[in-house]
Amino acid sequence: MLLFVRCSSDKDEELPTPIPPSVISLKLEPATYERIKTGEIIISEQSGKKLLDTVVSTFQQHSLTIRSLETNFIVTTIVVDPTTNKAIVDSYVQVNPNNWVMKPGGRFAMYAPAATTPFEEAKVTYINVPYIPDENFYFTNSFGSGSMFSSYRRYANELEVNYEKHPSNYTYLVIPSRNLYKIVETQAGNATIDLAQMEPATRVNFKVPAHLKLSWVNLFGFPIANDYANKLWLYFSHNFRLEGEYDLIYPKNHIAKFELSTDWFDAAGNFYEYNSLADSIPTHLPFIDDSHVRVTSQTVENLQVDFLKSLPTYYASTWVINRDEVVWRVYFPPSKTSFNTKEFVSSLGSTLLKGKNLSDLKLTKLVFEKVDDLSHQTFFDNQFMEPAANKENKMRVFNKFTKKMD
Repeated sequence: MLLFVRCSSDKDEELPTPIPPSVISLKLEPATYERIKTGEIIISEQSGKKLLDTVVSTFQQHSLTIRSLETNFIVTTIVVDPTTNKAIVDSYVQVNPNNWVMKPGGRFAMYAPAATTPFEEAKVTYINVPYIPDENFYFTNSFGSGSMFSSYRRYANELEVNYEKHPSNYTYLVIPSRNLYKIVETQAGNATIDLAQMEPATRVNFKVPAHLKLSWVNLFGFPIANDYANKLWLYFSHNFRLEGEYDLIYPKNHIAKFELSTDWFDAAGNFYEYNSLADSIPTHLPFIDDSHVRVTSQTVENLQVDFLKSLPTYYASTWVINRDEVVWRVYFPPSKTSFNTKEFVSSLGSTLLKGKNLSDLKLTKLVFEKVDDLSHQTFFDNQFMEPAANKENKMRVFNKFTKKMD
């Protein structure tokens, strides 16, 4: 007689708990590339494990399902211009992209754009106009200059400006050589403004390291506190003929906030940006530069950086193949100081990049940007959320250093 005995453990073996699905909502809107109809989205864990790889239509919202215990991922978008066959690839490390509207090939919008509103043809007539040497004046209204036609009648002391008037409109006139300006809110379609009393403008010569050269300065003003849709374009260096050694002329009064953007460069081909949204215009501009960061390795197998001073909000590497046949940007949090780009690129196995030789990636530049009061995640939320969080102009001061590497 045979006796069969079933052996069992004191505790049944536990099966792994299934990972519940998560849904991420994403849209691709290629900047200036409306002819691109499809794009590829790849979502990976930090280890490189690929969670999702899909080709989707552009300019449509998509719900993507993944399974992972992680909450932050590496998100890669790929679009290919059908006309030039140029591939634009962006990878974002350690982010949660839910509800993002990603814009491959675009620049980050730091502040809110001016609102688009209907306008009417209007005319402002300035009387008691002081002499304007060489007819060198600058006129603008709340939403930029738009189309404008002017007539200066010197001997009548009059200046007539025909322009596109928007609701809640302010007009700004400055005579740089006289260092005088006038800001007026004009409710009527046609207005007459007396220049018998004008205010002195403020001139600025920025204090920066001696080796930096100014590329351009741009300044917007917000006449109404907390109304960031109502911009008054106060200055753009390419629009002004300035006399003397100064970088900017602006109205100190009647403006609640100033939105300043400046761009500088050095002999090595590096670029420096200082931008602020503040109650006043700073004269001393601190920059991120080589004293803040050390690049200890720049190979495709090992990009490694050390931060020597305050940490940036993010930094990014740009890699190219064959004169921009492929442009690949990788955005990192400051905690990620080393990265194997070659291994990462190989692990993706992109559908849209099939047939392209990815073995010859060349590092062309590194970008380091620090934005006050925003973390790595909230910075990109601010860029890609819709309705765009940057409509509230959350950024106050940001510095950007673009280091040439090729």
